[in-house]
Amino acid sequence: MPGVLLTEAKGINRRGVIVGSYSDLAGAVHGFIFDDPTVVTFDVPGAQQTLLMGINQREQLIGLFEDADGVRHGFVTHFGVAQPLEMPGASVTIPVDINDEGQIVGLFVPER
Repeated sequence: MPGVLLTEAKGINRRGVIVGSYSDLAGAVHGFIFDDPTVVTFDVPGAQQTLLMGINQREQLIGLFEDADGVRHGFVTHFGVAQPLEMPGASVTIPVDINDEGQIVGLFVPER
């Protein structure tokens, strides 16, 4: 992609759709979906940065986004719309993978 400094693939489903993130020339981080031959940018609305971490057969996406205050949040998409994914009592929730049933595994940092 033109104007890209770094690209990192993080997930792939059985259909071969790849998701990940890229940094643009301004240093902003965006999610991407690569469904050969098409590449689409995916940003959570209002987010400063979006990182895609995984995709399943139903094409649900998981990832992280940074809001306008610099706070990171986990998310999962349902029908293409990002929904917050927050572990109770966590300062940050990091989804890592999603299976075809929509079960998500990941990490969290407890609040202090």
